[in-house]
Amino acid sequence: MTKIGLINCVLDTICFILILVCMPTWSYWFAKRLIVVFVMMQFLAGRFQGKSLLFWDELKRITFSHAWFYIISFVIAYQYTFTQLFQLLIIVCISFVLDVLLARYTRIWFREWIKKKVVIFGVGEAAAGLVQTIVTNRFSTYEVVACVDMNSQLLIKDDPVLSENVIDIEQAEEYLVKNNIDSVIFAIPTISNSTLKKWIHQVSNEVNEVKFLPQINHSVNFNTKIDDFDGTIVISTSESKNMSVSDRFFKRIIDICAGLAGCMLLVPLTGYVYYKNRKAGDKGPIFFTQTRIGKDGKEFKIYKYRTMILNAEKVLEELMEKDPAIRYEYETFKKLENDPRITDVGDFLRKTSLDEFPQFINVLKGQMSLIGPRPYLPREKEDMGNYYNTIILTKPGITGMWQTHGRSEVTFEERLDLDDYYAHNWSLWLDITLLVRTFRTVMLRVGAH
Repeated sequence: MTKIGLINCVLDTICFILILVCMPTWSYWFAKRLIVVFVMMQFLAGRFQGKSLLFWDELKRITFSHAWFYIISFVIAYQYTFTQLFQLLIIVCISFVLDVLLARYTRIWFREWIKKKVVIFGVGEAAAGLVQTIVTNRFSTYEVVACVDMNSQLLIKDDPVLSENVIDIEQAEEYLVKNNIDSVIFAIPTISNSTLKKWIHQVSNEVNEVKFLPQINHSVNFNTKIDDFDGTIVISTSESKNMSVSDRFFKRIIDICAGLAGCMLLVPLTGYVYYKNRKAGDKGPIFFTQTRIGKDGKEFKIYKYRTMILNAEKVLEELMEKDPAIRYEYETFKKLENDPRITDVGDFLRKTSLDEFPQFINVLKGQMSLIGPRPYLPREKEDMGNYYNTIILTKPGITGMWQTHGRSEVTFEERLDLDDYYAHNWSLWLDITLLVRTFRTVMLRVGAH
């Protein structure tokens, strides 16, 4: 059990006991057994081992531990009344919320005590990206204290945080010992196997943990399997993530529920948009339909609130013909940052993502999903290249990887890469993660243009 694991174990158990005390319906005999089952389920889910590097990984463990806790407690409490079983569900829900909050904030409150000092071997592009990830993700409790220059690729020396913390390879071992470093990460994917093996052997006795970035980093996904082929490591990745019948069933159930809820909100929202448009002197149609590419390449009409002036496509062609810079920007991002065609009301709808709300109609009709790849235009098919065959295996979504990883700030090629990643890594848990991140992105208006 790690330091952070011990903290969460103690605090989670105390909170659970306090919840039971506030609901004195249960007998002392049964309450003791609930506490034992609760703690046991947390350990079986791997809650207190400190292995989670991302909040989403810990959230998954908390979700599964509480779900199994309720199932087992339900079996134990079969003789109790419906009211007591409902109270048990309330206990689980309250405990879930508190454990999620504790998992996040204990890493902030106790950071100085639990943080792991990390030295990154490498100063190139891969190392710079890794440093940025660690700096922006405090959940892992990593703290980069230095980088080791192994091959004179001084990209990372431009980083204001680490410009004075780059050490030469000759000083590396001495630095690890003197500064009580916890972890070492080799961030040079192109390093030779012999050199990597040599340095892992040299530093393994000085630190508690050694990691490295593989050359195949971008080829590995959630479906990757590592096999021991008589002493030889064989890595296999699936071509795409094929949904089972049960997967499609649950995903469709979620889409129907989301579609019904979205369409209910669509009624008052449409009235609001109508009022704002008329007040601004815009008497054009409220809705906008456009042909998009759906699952298996079938085209369908997508519904959106109209956010641009009438004849926007014709105006775009004229703008691109007059200004090469506009043409380059649109061909790169498939959007314009300061698009002159967007109306004042449309600008508000886009920044809040409310212009996407009518797509819940497409979700109910089965043409789209709540979560999925970006719905591409038919004229973009040629630009999609080899990504096309993978992306059309799933229904396009109202939100997805592209929405939660930069929105308008990512290039068209990066969107394709994100949607391809989704197709290879799909799971119900990934959908839940993207849905939560979408709410955060929309609330903070990250990348909204």
